[in-house]
Amino acid sequence: AVAVTKRGICWSTTQNPTIQGNHKAAAEAGAGQFTVDFGGLTANTTYYVRAYATTSPATNLTQTSATLNGTVSNPDNVAVTARGFEWKATTGGTYTAVNATGETMIYSLTGLTANTSYTYRAFVTTASGTRYGDEETFTTASAPVFTCGTSTVKDYDGHTYNTVQIGNQCWMKENMRTTHYADGTPVPTGGSNKSSTASYYYNYSSSSISLGQRGYLYNWSAAMRGTASSAASPSGVQGICPNGWHVLIDAE
Repeated sequence: AVAVTKRGICWSTTQNPTIQGNHKAAAEAGAGQFTVDFGGLTANTTYYVRAYATTSPATNLTQTSATLNGTVSNPDNVAVTARGFEWKATTGGTYTAVNATGETMIYSLTGLTANTSYTYRAFVTTASGTRYGDEETFTTASAPVFTCGTSTVKDYDGHTYNTVQIGNQCWMKENMRTTHYADGTPVPTGGSNKSSTASYYYNYSSSSISLGQRGYLYNWSAAMRGTASSAASPSGVQGICPNGWHVLIDAE
């Protein structure tokens, strides 16, 4: 559950009061019902009240994801047409809206950049307009430092490859055994089909060697993913390789 750090009542002689106006916090934090006593009001005057809650910052921070937390209080039970969060990169970003549901809103934000600051705010939209909660900021985790010979590499299928430093080059220590390109596009199995134009992967005929030892065989089209030959060093051709890796050339 999301930790509520402040809660209370805000009031006004006009509709839709906010915590930027008159408000008083409850004596206790936490969840559930609460009461607030306040005085100094004017006799024979109509007051509008609205419950509010501020919540803890983003949680579950990783290199590329975070959980956004917020609460929508609606004591008058007005019709809510939209609710959720707006988020952006703290420096130079523009807000992007994502929808959420429920009084306590939780949204898992993905596709973020490591070691980057983001800002977000909860919102709720009714017939009277859109109101926003306070802005919160968080910073995603830093990407780990890659050390060849110690760090490993993963392909799209989740296979892990050890690495080894040879001279000034970093190599995988195992043969590739993925059935997908790095973006998730599948590579079909060739079976008995032989082609130099269609992309296929093949199993070795021997069953005495494990897949982890032998990997798969890829024809030229699959290995290069349709890219033309390269004489550059490094080749610049990712082909069948995971992100950050490339198909070597003879010189390498």
